[in-house]
Amino acid sequence: MAITTRPAWQNAIITLSAVVTTAVILCLLYIGRVVVIPIAMAIFFAYVLAPVVAFLQRRRLGRTPAVVVTVAAAVGLFLGTSFLITHQLASLTKTVAANGETIKAKVASLRSSILGTADSPLTNLMDDLEKMMYPPKAEPGPTVVFEPRQSAWTPSMNAILGPATEAFGQAAFSFILVVFILLSKTDLGDRLLRLLGEHQMTTTTRAMNDASERVSSYLFHQFVINSTFGSVVAILLYAIGLQYSLLWGFLITLMRYVPYIGTWLGVIPPAIFAFATSPDFGMSFGTIGIIIGLEMLVNNFVEPRIYGKSLGVSEVAQLVSAAIWSFLWGPIGLILSSPITTCLLVLGRHAPPFRFLEVLLGNTPALSPSQSLFQRLATKDQDEAMQTMKLALADRDPETVFDEVFLPALTQLKTSRVMGQTDAEEDGRITAVAREVLDEVLDEIREKPTGEEEFVERIRVVACPAQDEFDQLSLLIMTSCLKPTYWDVRIHSVTKLASEMLSDIAEFDPQVILIGSLPPGGVAHARYLVKRLRQRFPDAQIVMGRWNDSNLNADEWKAAGCDAVTASLREALKHLNSWKPVLQAEEAVKA
Repeated sequence: MAITTRPAWQNAIITLSAVVTTAVILCLLYIGRVVVIPIAMAIFFAYVLAPVVAFLQRRRLGRTPAVVVTVAAAVGLFLGTSFLITHQLASLTKTVAANGETIKAKVASLRSSILGTADSPLTNLMDDLEKMMYPPKAEPGPTVVFEPRQSAWTPSMNAILGPATEAFGQAAFSFILVVFILLSKTDLGDRLLRLLGEHQMTTTTRAMNDASERVSSYLFHQFVINSTFGSVVAILLYAIGLQYSLLWGFLITLMRYVPYIGTWLGVIPPAIFAFATSPDFGMSFGTIGIIIGLEMLVNNFVEPRIYGKSLGVSEVAQLVSAAIWSFLWGPIGLILSSPITTCLLVLGRHAPPFRFLEVLLGNTPALSPSQSLFQRLATKDQDEAMQTMKLALADRDPETVFDEVFLPALTQLKTSRVMGQTDAEEDGRITAVAREVLDEVLDEIREKPTGEEEFVERIRVVACPAQDEFDQLSLLIMTSCLKPTYWDVRIHSVTKLASEMLSDIAEFDPQVILIGSLPPGGVAHARYLVKRLRQRFPDAQIVMGRWNDSNLNADEWKAAGCDAVTASLREALKHLNSWKPVLQAEEAVKA
């Protein structure tokens, strides 16, 4: 088996290029956020509104009327919500100012309940620490400031009109772009298909449809769930008498776009407001209970049924993505982090050069069960290795698990030794751990005695490892699948000399000889062993198990003297079971 690796300098150049490219892209996204954010928001809203447009089209409404109706309804909803929220926000500032003394009294009461009375030692300590950290400042003398003559309202107008004009311009651009994206969705898709995948149209079409369906469905359902959640919160908070419940419901709706921690952060402002304005703590606890209770209900029962596995993004990837995009684009980045991450995941799933994105962002296991077991065994983590085997055995039969998980892991361990990645001492420890894991697995899956009487003469089987302890472990797996009711199995140690092994086998007089060999290497040694066994035991059935060998040449092994050659445990068991009646009959004739 040929093993090829890249030179170290080539790996270094690839890594450096990836890091530089990523840094440049992030810098461009940050520097050009004034232009990129409106485009990203337009695409976001286009995905949200696309299911509504499709619904209207299925009701025999033309594309253009459907887009006009959908966008008009969205704009009306946005303007109405903005007016109500702005009105409540203005009223909130007045309420907070009017309740200044109440808030101070509540804070003082809370401080006294925690620190004690004004004369308590803890209160005095806190006061002394506060004076040390924030010493009183001397009153400054009179300061003369010369300012150019201008209207008193000019600085305030500049501070307000500048950001407002920029925000209005971005919103207008996004609105126009949303309309054109919805009107020209098919044409834009065709142009993107021509640009990205003219020579791989099938793969590109599948990737685009996958991304479009996943992102559009997710965003639409997310918008519906978050809006409904915020509306229910507003109604319940209004029912318990909390002021500005519409504002708090809107805040919770926005914060739910932040993955996992949004609701927990969104509950803080209404809880603080309830604590500051209510005479007791009942309103605060009621507010927290309503929001957290609804969050638990939606997270555990509503969202799993609606979302399912629509995104396929891991939890850690979502949190890291939210942090990165919020740093680049602020609050807008939080809203767009999930769909952007999904698009990157789909890109990695369908484009081989970007396959690393699927590994980093996806929620599927990064390693196959055999790779996972190899990693646990290589690090000598017996508990984790055993857990990996239990997970594999949960939904598959033992023969399949041994063929697809344990034997490939042993092959990787042997490959590491052949490549010089481990020394002899470490090999011994790894092999010991693998043996202990295998023994524990076999103890759990071994069938309990049924009371069935054994045959007087069972079929005698000798298992011979071809070269090393990995071959011996593979035979231990193989023979464990043979029922002791029918098979009398003897496994020879790999430490014995060939002459000693032949003498022991002759005393046992086997009917079947199993030879186990794991790649890489060991072919010449195993072929020599087969020839010697065939010369010494011409009547025995010899089965060669060259496990996981993709280049297995059965004719070559049969020419050396094997009766059956296989690369899998299941095939070896199939051969033995097919021979069982014949071997039993032959033994009965001899008796």
